[in-house]
Amino acid sequence: MKSVWQLILLSIIGMNLFGCMSLASLSLTQVPADRNNLVVSQAHDWVFMGIVTQNDFADQAVNDLQKQCRNGKLTGILTKYQMTFYLLAVKREVVASGYCQRS
Repeated sequence: MKSVWQLILLSIIGMNLFGCMSLASLSLTQVPADRNNLVVSQAHDWVFMGIVTQNDFADQAVNDLQKQCRNGKLTGILTKYQMTFYLLAVKREVVASGYCQRS
């Protein structure tokens, strides 16, 4: 009987360690000819049991990308919104990259 409970406990732990990823959206702007200065930013948050309380984490990724290209112009911006599903939680993530063009 003890080994059955151990098996159940290990199964629950195992299901929480491995997740299934889903790419929800992808967008791309005009890619420049000069692709020397790539900047990348990402932000994430966790949602437990499907209860979403805010989406402010996406703004963090955008602001960080802009900070990396001060006094320049961001072009060729690629954004990805992806989710990784675990047993009781979902990791939502925004990944943004672009090329900083300085005059």
